[in-house]
Amino acid sequence: MEKRKTILRILYRLTILFLLPMVAGCDSASRELHEALNLAGDNRPELQKALDYFSDDPLKREACEFLIRNMPGHYSYGGEFLEDFRESITQPEARSPYFREMMASVLYQDKRAKEYLDEEEDIKKLTGGFLIRHIERRFEQWETCPWLAGITFEDFCHYVLPYRFRDGPAVLPDELFISEEENEAILTRFDDINHAAWKISQLYFPKDYQLQVQLPPPFEASPSTTYVQPVVPFTPEGDARTYAFSYKDLNGEAQNNNEERNCAVFRRFELGTADLLVVAVARSASTKHFLVSYKEGVPVDYLECAFSFNNDIAMKQWKIDAEGEIQISALKVKEGRQVLFEEEFESIKAQRADHYYVVDADGKFRKVRTVDYPEKFYSKDYLQNKNQNIWDGGEEAIASN
Repeated sequence: MEKRKTILRILYRLTILFLLPMVAGCDSASRELHEALNLAGDNRPELQKALDYFSDDPLKREACEFLIRNMPGHYSYGGEFLEDFRESITQPEARSPYFREMMASVLYQDKRAKEYLDEEEDIKKLTGGFLIRHIERRFEQWETCPWLAGITFEDFCHYVLPYRFRDGPAVLPDELFISEEENEAILTRFDDINHAAWKISQLYFPKDYQLQVQLPPPFEASPSTTYVQPVVPFTPEGDARTYAFSYKDLNGEAQNNNEERNCAVFRRFELGTADLLVVAVARSASTKHFLVSYKEGVPVDYLECAFSFNNDIAMKQWKIDAEGEIQISALKVKEGRQVLFEEEFESIKAQRADHYYVVDADGKFRKVRTVDYPEKFYSKDYLQNKNQNIWDGGEEAIASN
């Protein structure tokens, strides 16, 4: 009898030890849900509406609770600037919502652009209707999509259920893609699968979307400034082709004319007189930037504004101020010979000059002044300093005209 009591006591303790983590986990989840609902403030009725809607479906109710528990600390961007930007890219050619949101995400990744955006907390912004439609659609995908067959509910919550990627917008699954009928029509129309895939890509990424990304100035293009993401290709046509080359030398004289043109949009700005597109041309380690001014979507004028090697030896740089004046600072080699980027050297003799331009009412680049500085030797270490801009040299101006 005593032995039996001992066994029962052990089983009792083991049961308690087994159940305690489960109870604690339930208490923790319940507490997190309660705290999240309190943080919702005036938006709490919207979240409660979604919870009540799924009261007869325990699994969907649990999924809804999972989303709400994880909302605090997560947000997206909104505000007048973002709305104006979205309107600018809501063209017939840009009919894919996925494309529009992808382009809007460019703003989220630019530190300066974020100054113009408002943070909108999920817990205070998302509606009950959005959560209901989102959860219903995700469960439908879980039940019908072959590639989701067999995944656990935990994996479903973490990898399928979320309504956004990082700090992008909260979107419904149906808003991300072109319709199944449209996909099917394209795939059956073209015998060549590569052509069909290309045709589908045009619905996501229209031909002229490189002209849609824009920011207001000011802006400085330092040696460490990277492309906007995702990288947007640019196809040089007409006069633009004569600017789509890079240099072999620090002098800015020997061109890589026979290169395969690898061009991409670096930045775009909206000025009062015209739109300004900055195009980057890259070949191996050599990079060059040129400006293209647009009036009503038509290219008007071109201006070389930067070139460098390996993203460190910068011989020409550009920046634009809040009024739209463009400054191009350049180092002109004074060695009396050609200095190739790839050759070894300790220093070079060069002269700095700052050239200032404005875009006139016709969309043309007009030089307003030039400031010259004395010749001096620039060490290779100095030129390779990614934190050093040409205009940071501290030289005293010797002439201005």
